[in-house]
Amino acid sequence: MEKLTVERTLWIAAPRERVWQAVTAPEQLAQWFLSPFLGAQMKRDDQGKTFVCMGPMEVPVAHFEVMDAPR
Repeated sequence: MEKLTVERTLWIAAPRERVWQAVTAPEQLAQWFLSPFLGAQMKRDDQGKTFVCMGPMEVPVAHFEVMDAPR
């Protein structure tokens, strides 16, 4: 299977630290991608794998490379 890479450039008029948090914190990502009506949450394990969680069900959806915050 080929490795899939998605890249996108987007300008967000906000402080750098706030944007970093929005794209790296699972609870922030959930606000972008999950409808609040689903009752689902996102979590990330220590290896960077991100899951959508609904009750006892956990579905892996992405693997993020964890990096230091920008300076």
